[in-house]
Amino acid sequence: MQIVIKSSIILLTTLIDGLLRLFTTYQCQTYYLQLFHYVIEKYYISRKKPNMSDWWSALSLFDKIIWLITIPVTVIFIIEMIFTFAGMDSNSDLNADFDGDLDSSSGDGAPFQLFTFRNFINFFLGFGWSVIALKSTITNQLLLVATAAAIGLVLVAIVMYLFFWLTGMAQDGSMDLRNAVRKTAEVYLTIPPRKTGIGKVHIRLQGNVRELDAVTLGESVKSGEFVTVTDIVDGRLLLVEKMN
Repeated sequence: MQIVIKSSIILLTTLIDGLLRLFTTYQCQTYYLQLFHYVIEKYYISRKKPNMSDWWSALSLFDKIIWLITIPVTVIFIIEMIFTFAGMDSNSDLNADFDGDLDSSSGDGAPFQLFTFRNFINFFLGFGWSVIALKSTITNQLLLVATAAAIGLVLVAIVMYLFFWLTGMAQDGSMDLRNAVRKTAEVYLTIPPRKTGIGKVHIRLQGNVRELDAVTLGESVKSGEFVTVTDIVDGRLLLVEKMN
């Protein structure tokens, strides 16, 4: 922050100096610049430097809880977006074992799952930042929490729709699933064990991130885990195995 302030002061000084050179005499230039430097230095030196510990101590317990929720989920959300759109097969070492399937899967392939790790992050992202943004406007804490929760649910719905649209759920005839073999994918919906059901994976295929159906011959693969595509089944399903 100090670097930004100092840089802004230098830029502003240069601008004022240029204007003074155009419209004033040398004596006026010297006087106005000295006055400007005095005011800036007086303000900058006298103003209290921000202290994170003082700021944190001044927060209420409710505010601290909100910040402790919001900051981690924001970081995780950014990381998820980076890996989602950069392509999961670029870094298989980051195989974080997030148990995103909070809903016990019965083995049959559902069209979508609401209780996944990604949706959990999206909800608390919208919830946390809504509380922070609306706290000064909505004084009733219960109403504030309810409003933020509603915004969080709306964000989950928007992200699910956008991801559905961006990944090209409608598979056109130009997509060749054989190009997915030996690629790495991230499990979105839990894949039941031994081909007893169908899950879904996100995979970068032909330049786009797509959501495709997948099965496995091994044990169940949970949402958030990474798999390798080994074959194509019935021309429409990816056969995958869990990465070690």
